[in-house]
Amino acid sequence: MVNFSNDASVNLSTKQPIEEYGGLAFLLDNLQDYLPYSILSACGTAIGIIGNLLIIGAVLSTKELHSSTNMLVFNLALADLTISTMVDSFTVVGVLQGKSYFDQRPILCHFVAGICLVACETSLMNIGFLAINRYVHICHHSVYNKIFTIKKTLIYCCITWMIGISIDFPNLLGWGGHYYDLKTLNCVWNRLASFSYSLFFPLSSIVVPCILIAICYLRIFIYSSKIKSKVLASESSGKRKSSDLRKSLRIAKGLFASFTLFAACWMPYGLVVMTDYQDRYYRTAHMYTMSIAHLNSSLNPILYAVFNPAFQKGYVNFFRLLTFKRREVSITSKTHTMNVSVTNLK
Repeated sequence: MVNFSNDASVNLSTKQPIEEYGGLAFLLDNLQDYLPYSILSACGTAIGIIGNLLIIGAVLSTKELHSSTNMLVFNLALADLTISTMVDSFTVVGVLQGKSYFDQRPILCHFVAGICLVACETSLMNIGFLAINRYVHICHHSVYNKIFTIKKTLIYCCITWMIGISIDFPNLLGWGGHYYDLKTLNCVWNRLASFSYSLFFPLSSIVVPCILIAICYLRIFIYSSKIKSKVLASESSGKRKSSDLRKSLRIAKGLFASFTLFAACWMPYGLVVMTDYQDRYYRTAHMYTMSIAHLNSSLNPILYAVFNPAFQKGYVNFFRLLTFKRREVSITSKTHTMNVSVTNLK
């Protein structure tokens, strides 16, 4: 049975009744803690919405990005966009409006908390499938086109969302729950409801997947270092294979950077949740580890622009489409030059 209660056994101050947590008066009384937190959440919302819409627009508008790999990137951007629009924005609402706002809207609080967990888990699962995608492409290239067809990749994208839903489903059955957290001032899964679920969630959703993804990338870089010398030794096809390998490794490095960012952002949050079941840590530990975790969803578009020239081209093309112009952008890696031809849309 779903529990819509927003009660929590958290006492931040003996002077202030629980109903007053959040809101402008509370924010002004605790400005040193919650003002930076609110600004970080607001910035994450703005950057995440713009950046992930850029990824989605780039993939849709650029033929070079039409691949099974970028279907997963597109799906990752959808999950990250959900976090930025639904979770980060309602974090700002939770700080400014306070607990009473969600007490009057328990279904909304329950919905936001569920979306938060589902979207965050889906984001990590997409990063996991991207690691597998690169591993198969580089280390087992002969079977890549069989495993990562367009139809199968679409199924993988659906699976990531199903896994996210399955992780949150126990909260609907009473093993855990959703509530308004009096330390982070937003609606999230109830980390105090069940010690076993408070261990299950970070271990199954953060720690174990990160270890498996790290193993994938480790095997990729070990394999590539071994095969690189063999490829270069070939006279007939060495240059072409070396170029293909460099391109695959460049994409893998960009995706590995995305994974590293995810692990760096989410591991502190997982550690705090697992070690503070008695809720003794000061509120800033929970506030900023959660805020940094959610900020991960806003930074991926920047990584793609840095590591993948195809996304640089995609961003430019998407901007041109928004201004009713189409530009075919070609990037030559050897000369590091960009050639642009412009065609007005009619």
